[in-house]
Amino acid sequence: MIHGKVSGSFPVPDEERALQVVSNPDTLINCIPGATRINEKEFRVQAKVAMIVVTLTGVLTNFKVEGRQVLSEITVRGPGISATVLSSLKVHDGSLVYDVEYRGDVSQLLEKIARREVERVSNEIIECTRRKVTS
Repeated sequence: MIHGKVSGSFPVPDEERALQVVSNPDTLINCIPGATRINEKEFRVQAKVAMIVVTLTGVLTNFKVEGRQVLSEITVRGPGISATVLSSLKVHDGSLVYDVEYRGDVSQLLEKIARREVERVSNEIIECTRRKVTS
């Protein structure tokens, strides 16, 4: 079992533009490193875990905009892994505040590697989102 959280914030020069960017589910899926879209809500990712390349399938199971906050849920499945990633993005006082929580079942051998990989990918998605919001 893996569980963790990535939280933080970064300044945004234009709150309305930031809200427009993060309110589009395409931004989220397009910022997932290596994602290939299957359809509107599904994607595939080739991920390197240790020395093995695995294919993961992800589904955007929930995407909701509530005022200045965007909530999303992604489920990921693949060999030896089943995970859920919940995220909350809020545009507030000139900043984008994010909370990303992940939890899932992985084989015991992959637990440490999977945790590190999920945190790395989460940070890459946030960095991609930051670039889109501030450009």
